Amino acid sequence: MALTETATARPARPATAAMQAPTSTLGDLSWWITGVLAMVLVMLAVTVAALIRAATGDLTMAWFISRGAGISAYLLITGSMIYGLMITTRTATGAVPAPVTFSMHEFISLIGLALGLAHAVVLMWDGYIKYTPGVILLPFTSAYRTTWVGIGQIAFYMSLLVTVTFYARKHIGQRAWRSVHYLSFLAFILLTLHGIYSGTDSKVPAMQIVYIASGGAVLFLTLVRVLTRKRAHPAKAAPKPAARAQ
Repeated sequence: MALTETATARPARPATAAMQAPTSTLGDLSWWITGVLAMVLVMLAVTVAALIRAATGDLTMAWFISRGAGISAYLLITGSMIYGLMITTRTATGAVPAPVTFSMHEFISLIGLALGLAHAVVLMWDGYIKYTPGVILLPFTSAYRTTWVGIGQIAFYMSLLVTVTFYARKHIGQRAWRSVHYLSFLAFILLTLHGIYSGTDSKVPAMQIVYIASGGAVLFLTLVRVLTRKRAHPAKAAPKPAARAQ
């Protein structure tokens, strides 16, 4: 009798392992693919900066690396916004397990923030602007396009706060986490304005296409999210008064 029970109980462990293996493998591959794509993006931006520097020769290499890192950061943060909106509208779920989907959204945000920080820090080696740690940390202290650079700094801190809540979600609660997460929309708008009005390449057609496409995609998915929520939670009709007992 004991042998029969043992034989029946053992298959449960391989079945559980078999169910977890694809998720683990897919998660590992997703992290690697995102990391490789981010590195390719950075290398491409730095390569373009080097080519422009060689062609012009009138600006420092630090400036072009800063612009490359800033553009890369903006593209990744846009991708994080789009991914997050696709998660909330359930267009990015199903094929990919939920834990992997949320981890990818978090990972893309972290890479974008890291490049955003590099975008500012590398200017400490620029001979023209001559940024200091204080200027980098304190908004509206830059001598170069003070207002729009300061707006970009505020947007960075907002994005950093939103990203930190990924790790504090269990402690602050779902409602507070969601409220803070809404700041990502304002941060994206401010980052877009920062890029347009403080970037030296904003008049280049390619960058104008980037800003229009990014803003358009985020706006479209935001509208889809709003409409989807309205359909999922229609207004409840007022309850009819209960009939009086005879």
